[in-house]
This record gives sequence, C-alpha cells and structure tokens, in this order.
Amino acid sequence: MRTRFKVILIVFLCIGIYMFSKWNIVNNETINSDENIGNISILEYPTYEEFKRWVKIDSQYIRVNSARRYFENFTSDDFFTLESNKNKFKEITWLKMAEYQKRYSELTDLYKTYETEYIDSLIFIEYPQIKELLDDIFKLNY
Repeated sequence: MRTRFKVILIVFLCIGIYMFSKWNIVNNETINSDENIGNISILEYPTYEEFKRWVKIDSQYIRVNSARRYFENFTSDDFFTLESNKNKFKEITWLKMAEYQKRYSELTDLYKTYETEYIDSLIFIEYPQIKELLDDIFKLNY
C-alpha cells in the first residue's frame, strides 16, 4: 500500500514538473514574440497572420491599418515602394504609428477646448518623422 502511494505521488510530481516546464516555455515564447509586434515599416503591410496576432495584443493596429490604407488615397502608386521613401521613413513602424495615434488621442482628451492645430503642433514635436511623412503624403494632392 505504501509503495503504491509513493509511485502515484512520483507520477503526479513528474506530471506537475512536465506541465510547469511546458507552461514556462510557452510563456517565454509569448513574451519574446511580443517584442516583434508592429516592428515593420509603415510603408509595408504585415502578413494576415502577423496582423491578426498584433490585433489580438493591441486593437489599435486596426486604426493604424485604416490610416495606412487612407494614405494610399493621397499618394502616387509607387510612393510606398520608392527606395528613397523606404530609406527616409524606415524608422516609422506600425508600432510607432500606434503609439502616435494613442498619444494624439490623449492630447485630444487633455486639450478638449483647444483647436486641432494646437494639438497637431504638440504631437508633431514628439513625432517629427510622422509629421514629415504626412507632409509628403498630403502635399502630393492626388
């Protein structure tokens, strides 16, 4: 009877150790994969699988995607593929654009009584590269 109890205890202990190690590996992989969220240029589109994963972590990427598609209405067909633009705007990632949109929303809430131009002036101090991108997009007048 005692031997049987010890065997069962050892089996449960082994199962517990196995389950803990599996859980720990999955958690570490999830943490490491979160580091790559949104880290591609805004001039490119993520794959469908990447985008779904990003949205699962932060729904703001839906708005970033909408803005990215909206930009295409104001540019030439090759704006997003030109090497000069890729080099010029390579630092603007989907992640940075999501942060920009969140910050803009915060400023809008904070300065409710102020004009949009004032809020724009504040946000563009923090994100000058995005201002440059937007200036280039909207100056084309397509």
